[in-house]
Amino acid sequence: MWSEDEGKPGEPLPESSRLFYDRVAPVVSGQVSFDGVRELFTTDGILRTPPTVTCYAPFNGPSHVTLR
Repeated sequence: MWSEDEGKPGEPLPESSRLFYDRVAPVVSGQVSFDGVRELFTTDGILRTPPTVTCYAPFNGPSHVTLR
């Protein structure tokens, strides 16, 4: 999940995140169906890597990195 809206450590997850994990968990637990996982990744944009991500390199601090 490529969202920075996951809340803070020790706080409850936002409702949108809980609904997302409830939808994904059955697909990726137990006997994993390749077709089920492929469908999830092709239909749910939140699972796709965005063009820019935040890098938390300890020597640089947080920075935005644009992927190719």
